[in-house]
Amino acid sequence: MSIVVKASTYDLTEEAYLTILLHAAKYPSCTVCGVLLGKVSSKACTATAAVPLFHLSMLLAPCVETALAQVEAYAQQQSLQLLGYYHCESRFDAREPHPAGKRIAERIADRQPEAFMICLDNPKLAAFSREGSNEPPFELLLREAGPKGSWKKVPAGSAAGSLGIAAGGGGSSGSSWEGLRARFLNAHARGMHHELADFDEHLDDISRDYLNAGLLGSGSQLLLK
Repeated sequence: MSIVVKASTYDLTEEAYLTILLHAAKYPSCTVCGVLLGKVSSKACTATAAVPLFHLSMLLAPCVETALAQVEAYAQQQSLQLLGYYHCESRFDAREPHPAGKRIAERIADRQPEAFMICLDNPKLAAFSREGSNEPPFELLLREAGPKGSWKKVPAGSAAGSLGIAAGGGGSSGSSWEGLRARFLNAHARGMHHELADFDEHLDDISRDYLNAGLLGSGSQLLLK
């Protein structure tokens, strides 16, 4: 398998991971997806924000086009890049993201050669959420070389790339999957997944902020006591 990859590390801040987890928690019976914003260096892609897009309209091309255009404009204003795509299937046993999700990822990859995809593994997500497992439920997918290269999962520990937690926001250089899980469980217990909005909700009510500015607050607000 020949993968298009220059960076060796794909990091998300805790806030970006938490946004993904809260989006999935809000719509557990739906396929949810969104995009990742951040910056690229010679060694790493670092996503500092996740923007929730859809739980209903992923199949509707006009909605996808409008959402990507608005998110790109916002990213440019913030001196960020559209880096990647995240996806969580509604089917518990799903092994691959929906083809419509892959098409969104392709649109991002057409703009950003370093683009990557993150998928949630539902059995691992269930354990991470309820059973006390600190094993991360996130899978890294990279695109194979070629104009029509498919997206392939990168095994943990592969030289092709790995997922990590970036310092920044409420995270720190000592951030860990255990710490992320603690923040997620606390945020979920506070009902913060109900407060999160995605682009679908924004289309129904423009007062709903799909960028979720200020939703997570400072990291200290979400630490378990």
